[in-house]
Formats: sequence, C-alpha cells, structure tokens
Amino acid sequence: MSEIWKDIPEFEGRYQVSDLARVRSFLKQGCNSGLKVDSHLLKPRLNSGKYLYVTLFHSDGSVKHKLLHVLVMLAFKGPAPIGQEICHENGKRSECVLSNLRYDTHKGNKADQNKHGTHTKGERNGNSKLTALDVAKIKELRKLGCTLKSIGDAFGVTPTTIQYIVKEKSWRAA
Repeated sequence: MSEIWKDIPEFEGRYQVSDLARVRSFLKQGCNSGLKVDSHLLKPRLNSGKYLYVTLFHSDGSVKHKLLHVLVMLAFKGPAPIGQEICHENGKRSECVLSNLRYDTHKGNKADQNKHGTHTKGERNGNSKLTALDVAKIKELRKLGCTLKSIGDAFGVTPTTIQYIVKEKSWRAA
C-alpha cells in the first residue's frame, strides 16, 4: 500500500501531510541565483507535552507551530466533531500515523490513558507534591487521630488536601 498525501487545511499548495504522518513543503528554496520549488520533508520536533509538531509558514509570513497528529486528522478526517478530541490508539503520542488516531470523547481518551498506563495520576502528575508512600502515611496518621492541619504542615500541603486524600477524593486507592 502506498503513502497517501493530502493538502493541509489553511496551507493548501504549500504543505501536505501523509497518512504516515510525514509533512512535506513546497516552498521555494535556494540562493539568489535561482529559486526552485522542490518538495522536501519537514523534521518534526517534540514539545514539552511530548507531542510532535512542525513549523509551518503562512503566505503572509506568519509562523505557526502545528501538532502533527492534529494535521493528520484535519487533512484526512476533518475537524473534530463537537465534544470530541484526538486519541492515540496505542497510547504513544509519537505515533501519529492515521491508523493510530481517532476522534473520541474526553472520557474515551481518559479510558485509553488508564488502559495504556499513560495517565498522569498520583506521582505521575508533574504538579504532585506527594508520593504514594506519603499518602499511605497521611492516612495512617489520620487514623491515629492527628489533625488535618498538623498532617498538612508536616507534608507541606493544606488541610483541605489532607481531607481529600483521607476521603479518597484525590489519590484514590487503585
């Protein structure tokens, strides 16, 4: 089966994306002696969220950083239906081939993350101040009668955070 190329919406005639998640440019390149139009592949980069993106230039000269999985879906499936987002079937953000992408609800995407182990709960959350061991200690201290404030002070979090942990509104048991 051969690679299928489609124009990228808003960049027709300038850039195309393939079903294999490759992006090519048709912008003029070369020295002053003579510009030529040749297609060449763009090299995707990784953003801080671990998603691949490419840099595209509008005809007015403005620069746009576009996520690769978004470009593939826009070109091949159109914009996301209302209330849906792009999901990676295998949970790997770096695999943006069309066969690995689909539109689904946020709930479906979260279910995928749980299935693939790519969720950001507990210690995997970059904003987490606590570890699973800390949470176990917090629950034990609360059972022993320590106040929410004293436990919170000991772990550097608010009494409300301690209350949520004890009631399993956050850091639920697996």
